Amino acid sequence: MANRRLNGEGTVYKRSDGRWVAKVMINGKMKEFTSSKSEKEAIKKMKVYLKQDNDETISSDVPFKDYILEWYRIKKEPNLKIRSAATLKGIIDNQIVPALGAFRLPQLSSTIIEDRLLNPLKKTKSYSLVKKAYDYTNACLKYAVAERHITYNPMLTVEKPRKVNFKIKKIDILTDEEQEKLLKAIDTQYSTGSLVVKNGYAFKVILYSGLREGELFSLRWKDYDEKKRTLTVDSNFVCVKVDGKYKMIEQESTKTDAGTRIIPLANSCIDALNKIRKTSKFTSDKDLIVCNKDGGPIMPSNFKKSLDALCKFAGLRHITPHSLRHTFASMLIRKGVDIKIVSELLGHSSIKITYDTYVHIIKEQKQHAISLLDEL
Repeated sequence: MANRRLNGEGTVYKRSDGRWVAKVMINGKMKEFTSSKSEKEAIKKMKVYLKQDNDETISSDVPFKDYILEWYRIKKEPNLKIRSAATLKGIIDNQIVPALGAFRLPQLSSTIIEDRLLNPLKKTKSYSLVKKAYDYTNACLKYAVAERHITYNPMLTVEKPRKVNFKIKKIDILTDEEQEKLLKAIDTQYSTGSLVVKNGYAFKVILYSGLREGELFSLRWKDYDEKKRTLTVDSNFVCVKVDGKYKMIEQESTKTDAGTRIIPLANSCIDALNKIRKTSKFTSDKDLIVCNKDGGPIMPSNFKKSLDALCKFAGLRHITPHSLRHTFASMLIRKGVDIKIVSELLGHSSIKITYDTYVHIIKEQKQHAISLLDEL
């Protein structure tokens, strides 16, 4: 029988021999309480034990490194999407453990967390990364309190990172002239008829649809309806490290719930999709629209190399696939498209995210709108 969670205080299940087992983590070790009578009896034994004034306290030799990695393995990894789990593991391995891992769990204090972890990160890292380091450390220590491994969460007196204290990174958007150069380079062919730079039309699809890179990689021809002029986005490819090697894993969901959407297509996007299909060996409904030479998902690193080659050929500065997504959004906003519609087309989880990302463009539009009064 599957384990049943007991509101943060252990789990209970029935063994194959008919006995009920309630178990709870105490001092980093699992303790079991059994009953041959009933589930209720096993739970009662556990609760009585937990209420007792016993001498067991958290072992002083439990390093926070071991504790947070176990918390990740048990509580987070099974419940997160692959990319989210990889992000969390990366911040644990690269930021939290190097800063706090050697301290024993009961030794952690707000001063240690701020001095060793957060303050150094604030000097060199983005607001997003610092906030994640704060949130993950806090979540782990909340769990430690709930499981009675420590009596107090030191994060309660740690100052939360504030976005206003970080330098805002300006989003990268192509100018009209840069777009023109890019599109011209995409269409350039050798005398044989083959494109000078491969994957060029895939970049054009992003520019005129606003797709995320992983969403583009997961598109199959069945998702493209030329008659209705739409793309259906309902999955996502992510690149994760598995057994020391990077692999493309398909998630049957998008980055956010709002990411599942149907995108209406402009003529330029339809043209790009049709040219991809015309030159591809993989055109059945189940085939990926953008793929490698074997029909499998393309690696992000190879996709970026194609974009670098395209930019070099076009005489452009370095840009990323996300620059094309940002450019798509900026074109819509500057055309006066309502921010809610832009948000829905991008698959953002909230309008606030869209507004915060493109606030400088929105402010430009407001200024332009006011200047029109002078023309009356």
